[in-house]
Amino acid sequence: MNDILIEQLITSHLLKFPNIDQKRITKPNVNYTPPVTGVWLRVFVKSTVNKVASVTVEPCVIENGLLIIQVFDRENNGTGVVKVFASALAGHFNCKQLGSLNLWAATINDVGLDGNGFYQFNISVPYEFLN
Repeated sequence: MNDILIEQLITSHLLKFPNIDQKRITKPNVNYTPPVTGVWLRVFVKSTVNKVASVTVEPCVIENGLLIIQVFDRENNGTGVVKVFASALAGHFNCKQLGSLNLWAATINDVGLDGNGFYQFNISVPYEFLN
């Protein structure tokens, strides 16, 4: 119900990450040409199962979801740069409160080669939004 607001809060927080280049961030269903060098990102905000926290005149709903940030670097560059970047970005989102949005513990997953010439790490951050 608040998907756009949740995405705006997450995007706003992402853009506060030091030295982030907006040209290196893409979203699903958007044509994007990855940069020739350096790390780039794809951001997903996925709703999961919501729950009712309380019922009064209006029900209080907790909207749950998962923030997934895919971090890519070209293959054959090693994993050092992309791993350090993913770790710092995970720390930026780890256990934060952004207004009514609570971000929980971030997890980093080494996905490996994606089959398109990129090495990939995923950052997953569960969230709750109190409506």
